Amino acid sequence: MGLLFTVKKFRICTLFLFLVLLSAAPLVASSEQNDYIKIVESAYSDDYGRISWLCRSFYSKYPKSRLIPDVRIIESRTLRDSNAMIKSLKDIIKTYPAFRDNDQCQLKICEILYLSARWGELDREATLAISVYGSKNRFYPYFIHYRSKAAFYTHNYEAGIGFADNAFEADRSFVFYPELRLQNIFSEQKIHYDGDRYVSQLLESYYELEGSGAEVSSLYLLARNSELKNQHSIAYSIYTDLIKKYPRSPEALMAANRISIMKEFKPGYIKNPLAQLEKQKPDIIDQLSPDRAVDKSNFKSYYALSIGPFYNLQEAEKLMKQLKRDFDSVFIIRGYNTFSIYVGQSESSENAMHYKIRLAEEFGINGDIVYIASEENLRFIHKE
Repeated sequence: MGLLFTVKKFRICTLFLFLVLLSAAPLVASSEQNDYIKIVESAYSDDYGRISWLCRSFYSKYPKSRLIPDVRIIESRTLRDSNAMIKSLKDIIKTYPAFRDNDQCQLKICEILYLSARWGELDREATLAISVYGSKNRFYPYFIHYRSKAAFYTHNYEAGIGFADNAFEADRSFVFYPELRLQNIFSEQKIHYDGDRYVSQLLESYYELEGSGAEVSSLYLLARNSELKNQHSIAYSIYTDLIKKYPRSPEALMAANRISIMKEFKPGYIKNPLAQLEKQKPDIIDQLSPDRAVDKSNFKSYYALSIGPFYNLQEAEKLMKQLKRDFDSVFIIRGYNTFSIYVGQSESSENAMHYKIRLAEEFGINGDIVYIASEENLRFIHKE
């Protein structure tokens, strides 16, 4: 899932930064400048041996050159070990505190940690960068983007959403919007467990991001969600359409694998499966009784907090046992191929807010207030 929600791992454009180095380099002697240009041009190749040799030669010929930190940044690219690269870049920052591109060194450190999935270190280095260079820095959108990714991959979803929103505000070129948009949708689902909203947001993001390359991930997630709900024909149809429309995407390979797994259910192809999903927006969360009119005067009604849906009963039961230690009324209701936990019994939605606050503060769960009406063995559960 990690590869999917990064949408295609964001890489800093190294060659572009080298050109920035070249254009911003201080005035030096022509021979020194020419040797520096050779090093910059060599950065376009993967001949690390030549790059390293040119850099060492430059240090030897111009030991007091003002371009040495620029050259050292390029040389760090030749190091094959990520820890050695990070150490080299940190040494540049420490040795040349007035160097104009120390923020770029810090950015490169964050990039290495991100690609190495070292989330705790990534958050520390990105936080340090923001503290040192401030929100007006040219790379601030990148640093706050990395804080969002670190929070997301350590399951701190609310913080991840907050950092993503900050990145949206700071990123005028919308570089990060597609992947962080999807990340926020997934995070909100983990926080609220609102299946209807999750599908609606994925559908919206698919059409919104069309043409960006990120929409294929929305499509895959819609199919996977349908598969988890045992809507095998819809899932199969979305997977099939994805493979046909985006045959070269990583998601196409993942979709083909899911199709092979679903063969035992013998799913059939449905034309325009997304239209089927758009129709599935019932007002009632769970309805365990026949669809008939019931005299409201005979209802025993109350307000509660809804958590879910869960697709695994054992997962729901595990959380229910934890909640029962602190709440009097906790029970599970089976929906259509899903399970939801309901907490508390209140006479009004205002009183139910008490449970909502406790769940958020003590368990980090943001439940939805629902209205439960029942008569004998009939039970209707409506969203507030």
